Amino acid sequence: MEIREVDPEREMEVMVACVKMLADNFYDGVVSAECATKVHKLAYDMLGQDPYVKFKEKSNMQALSLFSRAREYVEGSDDPFRAAILCSIIGNVLDYGIKEELD
Repeated sequence: MEIREVDPEREMEVMVACVKMLADNFYDGVVSAECATKVHKLAYDMLGQDPYVKFKEKSNMQALSLFSRAREYVEGSDDPFRAAILCSIIGNVLDYGIKEELD
């Protein structure tokens, strides 16, 4: 998906490099986020830009539209710290790279 957003003609070249990066950095016990960060950085470097910039802008607008409701939830909670943590978790769970429904 990243590649198609920026330069579909380089899809195979970037994909092959990213798969090689993954293969070279994937081993038993590796932290998946560390490995994914290396792969994404390589793709960004090869493409010359962040392919998710449009999605991030949309996500930020959606988050801002929900901010007042989240603030009300936190401020009205018997345990504001827990409520704020829950809001944070929900924000971190939302990911455009995941194709599953989330209730």
